[in-house]
Amino acid sequence: MIHASIYGRLGGDPVERTTRKDNLMVTASLAVNAARHGEPEITEWINVAAFGRAADALLRHSKGDLVAAMGPLVRQRWTGGDGNPREGWALTAESIVSARTVRPGGNRKPAEERPDASPGPDDEIPF
Repeated sequence: MIHASIYGRLGGDPVERTTRKDNLMVTASLAVNAARHGEPEITEWINVAAFGRAADALLRHSKGDLVAAMGPLVRQRWTGGDGNPREGWALTAESIVSARTVRPGGNRKPAEERPDASPGPDDEIPF
């Protein structure tokens, strides 16, 4: 089994589902840019399934958001409706990490736009 950490953009809004045992399951497709040595960069689509806390975290995102997902990665093979063989990747997320950029200070204006822009004793100073 391959344990992977992937980083990419959601191809659509996560879909909330319920398992037969009434547990929350959230699924989504993640577009991941993959560069192979000496070849042009391609986009791989990875199906992500999340349960429990990871499902709650995935539900807080929407189409286009950057997320990182960690968990076991498996290759799936099937036959398409046209009879041709297909394959893809699926990851069962053990954790989801948001890659959204958050403005320092929440909804406040950037420091250069505030009259009280000098750092206070509780302000974090970036290095």
